[in-house]
Amino acid sequence: MATDSTAIPVIDISASTPAGSACAQIDAACRSIGFFAVTGHGVAGQLLDCVLDVTREFFAQPKYATTTAGAYLQSRFDETFAYRQ
Repeated sequence: MATDSTAIPVIDISASTPAGSACAQIDAACRSIGFFAVTGHGVAGQLLDCVLDVTREFFAQPKYATTTAGAYLQSRFDETFAYRQ
């Protein structure tokens, strides 16, 4: 976990990290900063990039459009993950 109090904590949750250690780091990050970044999760980089792209697209919309998030997110989810069906 990062030691600089202004840095976002980066927590490794891979199998090589003891679960108790990762849990303690997550707890500390949530209590001190409120968020953290995770590595070693096994999620494909391509999927993470896709999620970030869709998130940026969503929040770039006018406020009125984001208030109907449920319908919008469902349609983007269906479109984005259609390749898995």
